[in-house]
Amino acid sequence: MLLLSYNMVAQDPIFYNNQQNRVYVNPAYAGTVESFSAGVNYRNQWPQLSGYYQTFTTEINQYLGKGNGVSVLYTHDNAAKTLFKNELNLGYGKTISFNDNHHLSMGVQVGFFEKNLNWQNLTFGDQIDPRRGFVYQSNDLPRGGPIYGLDINSGLLYYNKFFFFGTSVKHVTQPNESFFMSESRLPMLYSAQVGGKIILNEFTLLPSISAYQQGTFGPSVVGNLAARYQHFQLDVGYWSHNGPTVGLGVNYDHFAVGYFYGMRNNGTFSAFSHEVRAVFKAITFKKQNDHFFDF
Repeated sequence: MLLLSYNMVAQDPIFYNNQQNRVYVNPAYAGTVESFSAGVNYRNQWPQLSGYYQTFTTEINQYLGKGNGVSVLYTHDNAAKTLFKNELNLGYGKTISFNDNHHLSMGVQVGFFEKNLNWQNLTFGDQIDPRRGFVYQSNDLPRGGPIYGLDINSGLLYYNKFFFFGTSVKHVTQPNESFFMSESRLPMLYSAQVGGKIILNEFTLLPSISAYQQGTFGPSVVGNLAARYQHFQLDVGYWSHNGPTVGLGVNYDHFAVGYFYGMRNNGTFSAFSHEVRAVFKAITFKKQNDHFFDF
């Protein structure tokens, strides 16, 4: 009866850091790099709990020339050591430039996912005996085996030298993710990203805001302000559903690393999260984008 009094909602994993995790946020970032980039991101949410949440992404972004680009995104999600999801997305982006100052990119991703559930970590109401506890076999039987499916994501991105705005829709096909005989469609995730660049002598300020809406969860807003000085970067931000965030990083021409720390304290629950990022950049195939996304 206590559980029935709560409205339980959930959404896709959200990262504090979108700077080196762009293809995960919006497929339209495919091909907007200078030439080639490969990056990894790791998020550990609430590790002090026995059922923490871990998400790992690897993305590759390649510019092909004439405004074309491709991307590869792999995502592994571990939800409370019970629900596991692996997904591979292949993306394509097309950028149209206007007067060499304004650029519009359109992107799409086609993904294949596998989802597993550890049934040993779950208990159901019909297993309970009033005196002996959980002793019965549940009648809530799964469909059996992991779930496989296809998914499609799409996005748009406008940017110039000092401002950008993007929007994306993920899970356009709304695949059925139910482990039972009933149907449970994955809700579409709508997101918008806006940000800019402010140059003050030797400092560069990069303010940005990302908003997310998925099903009955949301809206969720993540704001961040990055300050760069030479190779060093400091981030401060706030996530509406969690709390304040802070990050440190170093950025070089071909390599960048960073760390984010976030806190959550709503009076009844206090926890923290960690994120680590690393990215490698290079010029490949002698293809170099003169109008790459430089934020």
